[in-house]
Amino acid sequence: EAGLSALAYNPEGGVEFRAAISSAQNALIRIDGFNVSSSTNTITGAIDGVTINAASIGSSTLSVTRDDEKILESVEAFAAAFNALRTEINKQRDGQLEADSTLLSLERQIFDVLNAGSSIDGSSFSYLIEAGVSINKQGVMEVDSDRITEIMNTDFESFTNLFASENGGFAAKLSTLANGWLASDGLIDAREDGLKTQVEGIDDQILRMEDRMISVEARIRAQFTALDTLVSSLNNTSSFLTQQLASLNNNK
Repeated sequence: EAGLSALAYNPEGGVEFRAAISSAQNALIRIDGFNVSSSTNTITGAIDGVTINAASIGSSTLSVTRDDEKILESVEAFAAAFNALRTEINKQRDGQLEADSTLLSLERQIFDVLNAGSSIDGSSFSYLIEAGVSINKQGVMEVDSDRITEIMNTDFESFTNLFASENGGFAAKLSTLANGWLASDGLIDAREDGLKTQVEGIDDQILRMEDRMISVEARIRAQFTALDTLVSSLNNTSSFLTQQLASLNNNK
């Protein structure tokens, strides 16, 4: 049979006129002489950071270039995040946390990281300023895009590891620092527990003071009642004496 009859199906007797159907096969591409196989037409891992969509059979040339603009944007975002944190710290310092030592601790720990100057795996740099990132006299982080472009063109590995190295990179160090602050037993949690304890202590003092005031009020009321009774008694005595004096004068 030809045409659609090749797909005819008899539920009682099975498939009739069934045409041969080939099994699905993995996608296969060759990159620089190496074969890469994938169960789908979307291939990842063959080239680091690149996803390949195999659309048809044939050959093509793939050019992969570094996106310096995106890298610069990431560095600028890093500086913007730092400046936003400093702005928030200053805002809180002028607000409810004016006299709180937590803000000073946060600032000190941040600058300890930024000024540490320790060696970083895979990088010849130890300080951000070496790669065009600096902090001015006002405490604002600034980005020298020309310097960053120069460094990316001369020592790109050192530049990326300065931020991204898991052993000493500034992103990793600051992330560890932030995680420590936010941990259940970290700096902020400990400070909150301390403030909560102080509040509970003040509440206890208020309750004790209220109990003491109740006692003082009761004592004063009792004293007032006693004095009022005494005044009434003295008034009665005074009236009695006045009557007696008047009687004596009438009997003369």
